[in-house]
Amino acid sequence: GNAVVCATATAGNAYAGGTSLKRALKAGVFAYVSAQAFTYVNETFTGAAGTALAKGGVNHFLATALTGGVLTELHGGKFGHGFLAAGSAFAVGHIGAKQKWSKEAQFVASAVSAGTVSEITGGKFANGAMTVAFAYTAETLARAYHYARNAENEQYFRELGVYGETNLTEEQIKKLGDYGMKRMSIFESMLHRWGPGNAHNLKFVSKVADTESWWQRVWSNRYGRYEFVVRPNADGVTYTHVTDAVNMGTLNRGSNPLTHVFRDIIPSVVYGNTRN
Repeated sequence: GNAVVCATATAGNAYAGGTSLKRALKAGVFAYVSAQAFTYVNETFTGAAGTALAKGGVNHFLATALTGGVLTELHGGKFGHGFLAAGSAFAVGHIGAKQKWSKEAQFVASAVSAGTVSEITGGKFANGAMTVAFAYTAETLARAYHYARNAENEQYFRELGVYGETNLTEEQIKKLGDYGMKRMSIFESMLHRWGPGNAHNLKFVSKVADTESWWQRVWSNRYGRYEFVVRPNADGVTYTHVTDAVNMGTLNRGSNPLTHVFRDIIPSVVYGNTRN
């Protein structure tokens, strides 16, 4: 996933720059651990303001700073330097987000802040800046990975020739794809019913067999891979494919009830379904 890409790029760049293979591999491993750690922190703190897991809250700040401190110590530096560097970068980045700075501007400001704090407290500017670079890379890759899944879902139905169609019957929908689609319950369609005119939207998901087993229906493929959300037309017989960014169907990386929450629902709440 994201951490593997970060690790591969770091090791490759280090080796290409003349570093020994051993050092390059070590840099790659550290990049992997760093990216995983910061990604985990960011995906954990996604709650609303005032909650223990509030995004951008005090606990999110402390978790980020602690992660920076531990990673810095693992890399041969001092915990305090990494703690302060990551903490200051988080604060500056949070301010930048509030002020609607571009992602690039937030990254530069956070990196300079972390590097400066690291230098002032007796550490190295490069170490502080590098801590932010790993955090920023993990966040950027996480977003790219998330949006890619929804682009794949859209492309799938474009290739089937039904994307944006306004006159589909339920029978046609159920026959889409290699093994067809299954209709989900009203409760499982609720997250696709936002805004005027969407109160009766329905969700269909892809099957993995013409006739799925009880285990596949209830657990292992409960939520399928591809989602197709439709809105009932006034005639009460046909449906319109829903493609707006809020209610659109998305590709599921977690097909059972547990992994679906962590791999699909939470990222959608944090990042939204599209970049816009």
